[in-house]
Amino acid sequence: MRLVLDDYGSYLGVEGLSFVVKKGKTESLRRIPFYGVDEIAISSGGAVSTKALAWASIYGTKVLVTSHSGRPLGVYLPLDHDMHVETRVKQYQAYNNEKGIGIAKAILKAKIMTQASLLDRYDVGFDGQPYLRKIERMKMQAGDKARTALFSIEGEFSQRYIKQIVKLFPKSLQTDVRESRGATSALNNIFNLSYEVLRWEVYKSILGSHLDPYLGYLHSIEHSKPSLVCDVQEPYRAWIDGFLVEYCRTVSEKDLQVRFDGPKPRIFLKHPASSRLIAKLNEYLNSKVKKQRTHKYGSRSRLKTIIQEDTERLAGYIRGKLPTWEPTVMPM
Repeated sequence: MRLVLDDYGSYLGVEGLSFVVKKGKTESLRRIPFYGVDEIAISSGGAVSTKALAWASIYGTKVLVTSHSGRPLGVYLPLDHDMHVETRVKQYQAYNNEKGIGIAKAILKAKIMTQASLLDRYDVGFDGQPYLRKIERMKMQAGDKARTALFSIEGEFSQRYIKQIVKLFPKSLQTDVRESRGATSALNNIFNLSYEVLRWEVYKSILGSHLDPYLGYLHSIEHSKPSLVCDVQEPYRAWIDGFLVEYCRTVSEKDLQVRFDGPKPRIFLKHPASSRLIAKLNEYLNSKVKKQRTHKYGSRSRLKTIIQEDTERLAGYIRGKLPTWEPTVMPM
């Protein structure tokens, strides 16, 4: 389970063989055995004892530090987390061979298929097949030349997709340009906040699979850029987009605020609205869909579990334990 401490003044400690959550000096509000917690999220304003951190390390529990609204800021991991050297060595080797380009092609194909499927769901005329054919026609060659060609296809597809997807949002939120850093429009900042939630789920899955988040196969390698996280999240962006199309129908002007922290005014969700969005997104990623679990635990999987298992299989493919790998493509 995911243990969340998001109240100002909340405290995580230890009693016996359990984590305990307290508020100030009050008695324990919650008590959960160590083995029953796989992730702890503590927002700014909360506190955690070093004993709780020590037991989290022993049980391999990730501890996430977030802003008060729920934005991921940092993660605490046990010392032995990086002992899986073989996985990372094979990951680095794949960057310069055909396996790495094959992974990049699989990621881009899955992204195009899921996003085209989302537009089909809303009866928007959009054909992703020309882009898929371009990917198929590419020669299986290693190196930056192939990556550049793939990224060119991705850029061309994304420009057309964005023009269509924004039309599904209320007119008061629609925008002509997709911006990430320094975005001014409300819709772009809603997208950016939502993708941060997705990014954390992907980041967790990559850490859990003992891969290097900063060495990817489709996105460029740059200082401070987690390119593998950027890669792996691409097929799941359509999940977030589809969620937002429905969710934003409830967003009104009273949920928005203007900030003047740059050359242009920027529009964001107000703090309570941001917190609600993040909570609903986490609830959505925890929901189940019809998808067989990799380990045969059932015919239904949580969306976050699909991300985890896709990444585990990616690590297995990189190590040479699996003959092929493709991300999950679900009809939207």
